[in-house]
Amino acid sequence: MKIKNYNIVATLVLLSMLIVSCTDSFFVAPPDDRLTLERTFSKEELTNKFLANVYAYVPDEHSQRFVSGTAGPWTGGSSEAEYVWSFVESQKVNNGSLDPSSGLVSKYWTEYYRGISKASIFIQNVDKCKEMPADMRKRRKAEARALRAYFYMNLIRIYGPVVIIGEEPIALDAPLDEVLRSRNSIDECVNYVNTEFLAAAADLPDPSDRAQYQNNSQEYGRIIKPIVMAMRSQLWLYAASPLFNGNPDFANVKNEDGKKLFSDFSQAKWDSARIAAKNFIATYVPSMYDLHKLAADGKLYTGGADQKYDPYQSYRESVRGNSFDNMEMVFFRISAGNSGFQYELTPFHAGAPNNTYKGSGGKSVTQEMVDLYFTDKGLRIEDDTEYANSNEYLASSGMSKKPYNNPFNTSFAFAPVNTYKEWVKREPRFYADVTFNNSVWLNTNPSKMVTTTYFNGNSGKAVGGNDYPPTGYIVRKGAPLGDWNAGGRSCVLTRLAEIYLNYAEAANECAEYAEAIKYLNLIRQRAGVPEYGTGTDSNGFERIPYTASKDEIRNRIRRERAIELAFENIRYFDVRRWLVADMAVGDGWVYPTYHLGGEGGDYYGLNISQDPPTKFFQKVVFEKRVFEKKHYLFPIPQSEININPQLVQNFGWSVTE
Repeated sequence: MKIKNYNIVATLVLLSMLIVSCTDSFFVAPPDDRLTLERTFSKEELTNKFLANVYAYVPDEHSQRFVSGTAGPWTGGSSEAEYVWSFVESQKVNNGSLDPSSGLVSKYWTEYYRGISKASIFIQNVDKCKEMPADMRKRRKAEARALRAYFYMNLIRIYGPVVIIGEEPIALDAPLDEVLRSRNSIDECVNYVNTEFLAAAADLPDPSDRAQYQNNSQEYGRIIKPIVMAMRSQLWLYAASPLFNGNPDFANVKNEDGKKLFSDFSQAKWDSARIAAKNFIATYVPSMYDLHKLAADGKLYTGGADQKYDPYQSYRESVRGNSFDNMEMVFFRISAGNSGFQYELTPFHAGAPNNTYKGSGGKSVTQEMVDLYFTDKGLRIEDDTEYANSNEYLASSGMSKKPYNNPFNTSFAFAPVNTYKEWVKREPRFYADVTFNNSVWLNTNPSKMVTTTYFNGNSGKAVGGNDYPPTGYIVRKGAPLGDWNAGGRSCVLTRLAEIYLNYAEAANECAEYAEAIKYLNLIRQRAGVPEYGTGTDSNGFERIPYTASKDEIRNRIRRERAIELAFENIRYFDVRRWLVADMAVGDGWVYPTYHLGGEGGDYYGLNISQDPPTKFFQKVVFEKRVFEKKHYLFPIPQSEININPQLVQNFGWSVTE
């Protein structure tokens, strides 16, 4: 039997020059006059443009408000944040209205398979381009292979096991049995992606140090071997995690022929995750990558006796970079269109002296996330008795009597006088990540601007119209130091801190507790909070005692990931791969103890319909979210199942269940 028209996975490997509007450096679409393959791959310039179009499917996570391209709803759709605008797609994740027929559900399936299709076409045809030197053809082919594997990895973390198309494009007149394919198992998917990563890495540049990399800036941002090896760390961490590794709820998800799609538990997968992260660190740190550290004067910290290290600036700038000096960035999308992203982070600031101060503040932090940040002693707020019982506040209002300054740079005030007590004496990462009422805005040119988020405040609901923070807090991480409308900033997708935490997590699951704590402490040391252990740490703090048990260290690692990687599109997937997103009652580590329902349930913020001195600071429910077990994965798009009955649905989404 032959077919002429179909809308399933196989169609995405057919010859097509679908145009993606994009002007990001080498993320450029090929010409729109439907050039033949022969002409395209006869010219080096056109061949490179074809590959640029494959790169265009790398997500620009700065574009989450409109989920353009492959950008996801991952920040606003997690327990850490909320957008004020109802049109933002993450609202559908939060209210549970997604279903197999939703456009957002089919979006990533369609887009990533398009990227996979184009990568396959490039791999099959690049050697026809004799204008391009043979060694460069080999390299470009490896880039496409790595991108294709990365697209598959993203499909896996969204949908679980998917269909692996393979190397050869499927012909237009292929028999039906070659076109209608069932899903591969999770182990087959992971092993395929791992094999492809290794094959690509073998043919990619492997810089021995940062200087070597920087000297060829035209290639900056392209896939190189260390980026692929970092991706392998992420792949195996997902494969080892409870969502995909022995999940009892998924045990009966099978293809029509009875093939199980999800595996039984395997400790070996945790070991693979441990080894992948360890090998990356051993090979590329510190010669190629290192945690970003700045001195109090903003210059790179070298450890000299005349320099004073500043954890606040170091952490803040680790995600803000187009700079070769930021050795922490591993994988990033260069020159992404980020002005809209910066608009979301910049408060409304009614009455500002010029528009460089005036944004929307529409990307808001939940109270649950605010309460996860440690105090300045590196403790949970419920464990720090001094934080709770300090007498440095006005008894009548709970406002601070004096400012709280950066302990590593005392000339810089984190929390000015008359700041509410809950936002004083918190760790440096809190001040880098969260704009709270009465905080000083980052842009101080030509003058300082204090942000007020209560009802009649300069960034409150009464003056902002549709632009205000629905929780009274605004996401600050990644915010501009100057004009929010200035573009050209990189969208950081992977940085070294994540790989350190990947390694710590996998090492702990392999009972290598000392290794887990070592890398957890590297994160805490850079963050300016006390390390775990005994004695005095490198910042002069008394270390915090801990018990060397898998459960306790796991909790500490999860809390550290929640803080260190906040608003970086990771928590959405972390709470799902850990199988804690339906937690009935907060455990005090992943969720505050007062929070009920994991990613669902009542979510809290400040009372933004009120003004100080009292009612504004009351914690009120701003939204009730929905999370069921089926929400651990997106459903397979119903349009694909309608055409290809061999595609079985994910757990909880079938109408027959």
